[in-house]
Amino acid sequence: MAPALSADCADDTESLWHAPSVGMRSTDTVLVTGSSGCIGQHIVKMLQEKDHNSKRIILFDLLPYENNLKHATPKPMKEIQGDLTNAKDVLDACEGVDCVIHCGALVDISMFPDAAALEATNVDGTRNVIDACIKQNVPYLVFTSTTDTVVSSNHIFYGAENTTFIPKNFLMGSYAETKYRAEQLVLQANTRVLSDGVTTLRTCVLRPTVVYGEEEKHFIPRLMSVAKLYGRGKVQKVKSVDERFQITYAGNAAYAHVIAKDRLRENSDCAGEIYYITDDTPLEELYVAIKPFVEAQDMRLSDWSLPYLFAILIMSLISVILRIIRPIYQVGKLFPTPATVTYACTSVFFNRQKATLRLKYYPCFTPEESYERALEYYKKVKF
Repeated sequence: MAPALSADCADDTESLWHAPSVGMRSTDTVLVTGSSGCIGQHIVKMLQEKDHNSKRIILFDLLPYENNLKHATPKPMKEIQGDLTNAKDVLDACEGVDCVIHCGALVDISMFPDAAALEATNVDGTRNVIDACIKQNVPYLVFTSTTDTVVSSNHIFYGAENTTFIPKNFLMGSYAETKYRAEQLVLQANTRVLSDGVTTLRTCVLRPTVVYGEEEKHFIPRLMSVAKLYGRGKVQKVKSVDERFQITYAGNAAYAHVIAKDRLRENSDCAGEIYYITDDTPLEELYVAIKPFVEAQDMRLSDWSLPYLFAILIMSLISVILRIIRPIYQVGKLFPTPATVTYACTSVFFNRQKATLRLKYYPCFTPEESYERALEYYKKVKF
């Protein structure tokens, strides 16, 4: 496997320097949905600093965009505050756009997720994006999904796109289910004829693993928040067997989106496909991976591990009780769930060979660079 590129993503990176060939639609204007989120901000940074095929960036999010990554801004950016569930907002945002990178989504993995909101944002919102691409003649659509769409309580060892299957029961519940259904909409939209009657839409789906790094709020900050609220600043370890947990630096996940954008333009054979996105962050036990980030907040891991079977029994009993008393007592969004405990105690890791061969994706940041950047963020993050 080729080594990761330098932190500067090497200016001679082939995939970011291709000029459009004859008859090839450019990607001059790129719309990023969910631009204020973690991966969204990293995508905007990559488009600004390392992508030489885009000239203008449109930012679309419910929240105002703040340049928290302090990236350069040589290209003009237009900010649109809009709602994915509002078809007109999305349609207007897609006017004059050449490519949509759709990473906007609602993430809710709490004990009692808002299934209706997840459906509206993740499924109906994606449908609105596809319809807008058709009506506004946008030929390229890159969709950000998640490996959670194939995760159950079973281990996955170096899963590939053709060896992992959709589970009967999604471990991450409605969130994973709605992301899977959105995937299907995106894949089915591939080769649809645009409103000009000539051009066809090219789409692809990227499935990053759990990400870490700057602006990440659903993984490590969540663990530390739980420890602060319920564990007096101590992260309680739960142990199953010799599990391994795969995480990907957000900057590398973002880099894959920029590469996918250009591959869709250059080669229609890359369209209509799903790609797992990982990097070279070491495969380690969850608590080994997060230890430096936890300690950077002057917190610590527990000295002993709770057996998984005992932990899941206790959490399952608590969830039943909370469901019964839910009409009179609302548990907080951060409260641990049986699913999150199971996830932490399940070995789940994937093979990115397809993304390497078909998209020519290699990680942009080395593990050392990724950890250094992430550590600076987790030292200061508020939760």
